Amino acid sequence: MYRILIADDEASIREGVARYLSKHCSTYEVAATAENGADALKKAQELLPEVIITDIAMPRMNGLDFLEQIRHTLPDTKIIILSGYDNFEYARQAMRLGVKEYLVKPLDTKKLLAVLDEFKTELDAERAAWNRKESADLVESGEAGDLEENGSEGEGSRDSQKEQALLAEKIHQTMEETERPENDFSMRRVALWRGNVPVEALWTALRNRFKGVVKVTCISTAEEKNAVVFQYRKEESAQAFIKMNLGLTAVVNHMTQEALGDVRFFLGGEVEGLNRLACSWMQARTAADYGLFGDMPPVFHYEDGVANQLAVCSCPPEELLKKLVMEACYGNSQSLEAAADRLFTWFQKEQNGNAAFIRSNVLAASHRILGYETNTAAITYLEAEKFRQSVMKAESLEELKREFLHFLRFMGEKKAGCVRQEQSVAQKVDRIIQENISNPEFSLDDVAGLLFISPNYLRQLFKQETGMTFVEYLTRTRMKQAKMLLDTGEVRVADVAEQVGYREPRYFSSCFKKLYQISPSDLLEKAKS
Repeated sequence: MYRILIADDEASIREGVARYLSKHCSTYEVAATAENGADALKKAQELLPEVIITDIAMPRMNGLDFLEQIRHTLPDTKIIILSGYDNFEYARQAMRLGVKEYLVKPLDTKKLLAVLDEFKTELDAERAAWNRKESADLVESGEAGDLEENGSEGEGSRDSQKEQALLAEKIHQTMEETERPENDFSMRRVALWRGNVPVEALWTALRNRFKGVVKVTCISTAEEKNAVVFQYRKEESAQAFIKMNLGLTAVVNHMTQEALGDVRFFLGGEVEGLNRLACSWMQARTAADYGLFGDMPPVFHYEDGVANQLAVCSCPPEELLKKLVMEACYGNSQSLEAAADRLFTWFQKEQNGNAAFIRSNVLAASHRILGYETNTAAITYLEAEKFRQSVMKAESLEELKREFLHFLRFMGEKKAGCVRQEQSVAQKVDRIIQENISNPEFSLDDVAGLLFISPNYLRQLFKQETGMTFVEYLTRTRMKQAKMLLDTGEVRVADVAEQVGYREPRYFSSCFKKLYQISPSDLLEKAKS
């Protein structure tokens, strides 16, 4: 599906075109709308739409000025002018700026759809051409270097300054080997990438995207240490910076659209000459270590990380932490979750995504809760280490909050076990089922993993305690929850099926009727009456 940006200062036209396309043009999605040229330019650079539909007469930046900017930053984007002016001079200027179609208001919707169909054919051909290009050899003179890294891939080795310096020097050596005497690209930036995309597909996309724009050298240093070196002339620094940002963002979007995986780029600072290349690499590495992967933008700059780190560092407010401790020790699960929400909302607003600071504060808050005098639950070293590792591996603020809450609930259960009999296996399984009841893929293997026992052993224990198999119990629990929802008379059968973990409403209805001798639709009608 291709993206469209609609820019028009008249809300009725802007929203009307968006609604029409959403209903009648399934091959496109309206990614955004803008009411003026400045807003349109900002959104275009963020979203990189394949098609832009814009008016000419707009406030803050008129359509022609907007198109002038787009021609330089997004030269491949297809443009449609939608204007109230049937003026030859306007049309001539628009065509000079690369506009594909000039449509006059009132809009001829059939003509618009025909133009978009033509664009789709062109876009499909362009995408196919991109995908058909085979990856060049990863080692080419002036194009790529392939480096083998010695030493351990462990956490300590990865973070050692000595190893970083050696890897940076290897990049420097590779660039020296591929440097040509006539090369006048004196300015360089190193970008590192992190993600789960195929290396060759990514490098092909990079070289295709930047061909004729800036010189690109792809260097493989080791797993998760892949570097891209950009080279350009000194007088082109400002323009190259913009093109690198837009190009890398386009590559990230391409990988996502083609379902090839998620990737982020981390840019070091600009340096002049080979002897400063290692510095840019170190800066790119610092940028890569700054934030939580899932919350990072497509392209993150070393300069942004430095600016954030130079900001005043404030700790979570004392009242916020006190409330969290009280809820962890005396509150229920809802009040505890609300307190954790407040803490993580504060992180999001105040800490600029600084992963190291957020992680250290989460661990500190956990230690504070464990050290509270009424919290008599004992924690083993293995349990503490498992939690620490989950905090360090979390790739987004949301994932970090989930791990934090999971640990606090776990400690709450341990504390409760000090004064009352431990939950039975069946009770634990029931709690886990309730938490995952809407997941159609949920299975006994998932429960076993959460309880740290083998599936076969769990199957035996559960049958002994309940007299039912896990599947029978799961089905009954889902049907019981479904009946409660249907008894309200307010939820559609299809929605009930989805909420209790069934993809197919028909199969859900069959299971429900088998258990209660009444169909879900009949029960719903009965509840309504």
